[in-house]
Amino acid sequence: MTDLTNHKFPPGPPPAKNIIQIIQLMSVFRGNTLEVFRNFQNQYGDTYMLQFGEGRGYITSNPDLMHE
Repeated sequence: MTDLTNHKFPPGPPPAKNIIQIIQLMSVFRGNTLEVFRNFQNQYGDTYMLQFGEGRGYITSNPDLMHE
């Protein structure tokens, strides 16, 4: 397994590492999902990371960054 402790990741909400944290993070998305993404953008910037267990998702709201 690759050690990622020295890699720099974009900011984001705290990682959801266990099933309880995953359920809590997923419950945030209930209702107005677009508003949640808008709040994350306001808090973390144009690019941020969501982490569920060992998986990471990178979200960008800037279309110019999609090609980088």
